[in-house]
Amino acid sequence: MPKSASRLRRSLRYEAARIMADEGVRDFRIAKEKACSRLGVSTHRSIPTNLEIENALEEQLSIFTTNRDVEHKRYLETALSIMDLVSEYSPKLTGAAVTGVITSVRPVEVHVFPSTVEEVCVLLCEAEVPYDQFEKRKRFAGKRFENIPGFEWTVAEVDVELFCFLPEMPYPPLSLVNGKPIRSVSRKKVRRLLE
Repeated sequence: MPKSASRLRRSLRYEAARIMADEGVRDFRIAKEKACSRLGVSTHRSIPTNLEIENALEEQLSIFTTNRDVEHKRYLETALSIMDLVSEYSPKLTGAAVTGVITSVRPVEVHVFPSTVEEVCVLLCEAEVPYDQFEKRKRFAGKRFENIPGFEWTVAEVDVELFCFLPEMPYPPLSLVNGKPIRSVSRKKVRRLLE
């Protein structure tokens, strides 16, 4: 790649990361489009990958965020409280709480494995959790996509997404960052991380 293309790609990478951090954009595609628009780029050859943007975001957060460890601990504590609530469904923590790349719009993401969505709904109702239900699309191996049902709510100013992977559904989904199976950790591991 020529030096000018390399510099352009680097500029796009950091601008997209800044957009995600400062403007609360969660979608890599939208961040890339905004970065291209702001930098006047129309060619697709210099567009950075999601992984490059995630790395730039992590770098920027480490430089410009003073309470990063405190925020990460808060995410882990929130995750553990959710995982304790849904412990009978073998919860797995994924996303920002695992990677430590936390922005104001990245939720605590927990995956559970119930027989039905309704049983999780009953559990949340009994615990008086003020949730909204959703279905969100996740990508799996073989370029396969599935709509995964779940619940979302806020705990102490931290957004939570609880995805319900039913027995007939594939697992794990692929990461939007690197296209590989997502990293997840058990409740026991989260508890150890907080010690």
